[in-house]
Amino acid sequence: MTASAKAVTFRRLTKRALSIGVIKVSDTASQFLLPVVLVRCLDAATFGEYRLLWLLVGSVLGLATLNMAAGLPLYLPPAEAPRKRLYVHQSLLYLAISGLLFGALASPWNPWMPAAMAPLQTHGALVPSFVALWIVASMLDSLPTVEEHVSGALGANGWYVGNVQVTWSVADDTSAVISSEINIGRLPWR
Repeated sequence: MTASAKAVTFRRLTKRALSIGVIKVSDTASQFLLPVVLVRCLDAATFGEYRLLWLLVGSVLGLATLNMAAGLPLYLPPAEAPRKRLYVHQSLLYLAISGLLFGALASPWNPWMPAAMAPLQTHGALVPSFVALWIVASMLDSLPTVEEHVSGALGANGWYVGNVQVTWSVADDTSAVISSEINIGRLPWR
């Protein structure tokens, strides 16, 4: 690797690390400041509903996901590409079914809903939908991110003319990325 390539890689890595750091700090700050702002802006009953909603979602999330998304990186690195896709798809299917089931349990039509959750029942299907989507979205925390860059000569209407170079970098917060593969058309994965 040449010195200029190392500098570009270090610069890109520094930029990525700073952007991730800024995102983490802003996420922590918003988690701290949001309740402080809401307690001042909302009346006591509405703030109580807000806290009750997050109590419900937090309780359901721990039970419904069975920590599937966080455990997935333990199985993905040693598996072959088709098996990795299978694990991810099965996890998403489980989380979707679990989200629908627990969303139905959080609905106002559940006859066994505790009386303490009655304030949330006034919102109809909004709370069960939120619970279901939150469960399925828990998978997004464990999937890797891919950053791609396409370069080449652009022609009319944004089409590339001539040779095109495609580069990408893969990052994962929960595990080290060992390799990345590409599939073009009907050619085998490389």
